[in-house]
Amino acid sequence: MSQSDELALDLPHGVSKPKSISAPAIDLSVPHRFGFAGQRWFTGAGTVTKGVLMITAGVFLLSQIPATPNLVVQMAILSGLLIVGGAAFVLVSLGDFFGSLTIDEQGYRANFVLTGFSGTWSNVVNWVVHESSHNADIPAVQIWTGPQQVIHAIPGGYLSKEEGHRVHQLLRALAPCDECETPTPSAHHL
Repeated sequence: MSQSDELALDLPHGVSKPKSISAPAIDLSVPHRFGFAGQRWFTGAGTVTKGVLMITAGVFLLSQIPATPNLVVQMAILSGLLIVGGAAFVLVSLGDFFGSLTIDEQGYRANFVLTGFSGTWSNVVNWVVHESSHNADIPAVQIWTGPQQVIHAIPGGYLSKEEGHRVHQLLRALAPCDECETPTPSAHHL
């Protein structure tokens, strides 16, 4: 009896032996875009809510200035701070909804709406991908560039596990490196 026949005997009736799963080939001629909204929408919604509540409180306090003539300056300052702080929260949340990482043949670009970074593959010295990092303290992707060893990083929690795996495949194909690796779970201890 062959080994495959022995394995088939161990499977329940009606269950066939699984076929080997292979990853689909990566098309390097097209840009690969990984949006952050899929992982960050809940955080973004919370940040927008905080911002809108702060703006609402600021506008309400501004509307109460005529009723409190002795506190005009204090109410105006507090209202202004609340409105500016709320607007800042709303602007920061745009990165959660509209931010992305794009990888193509020329290089990589991270867009956090208000900030971002980019680089070419010829400048990449080293890279590390934590495929399933959901901890903001452990970056999902780190890319070291140039002789100054500038680090470009995508924080943990911005990419799903599948996206992290795909980014790892793309970096392996576009920026091969002998020392680059995906850390094991034991390497996550800080």
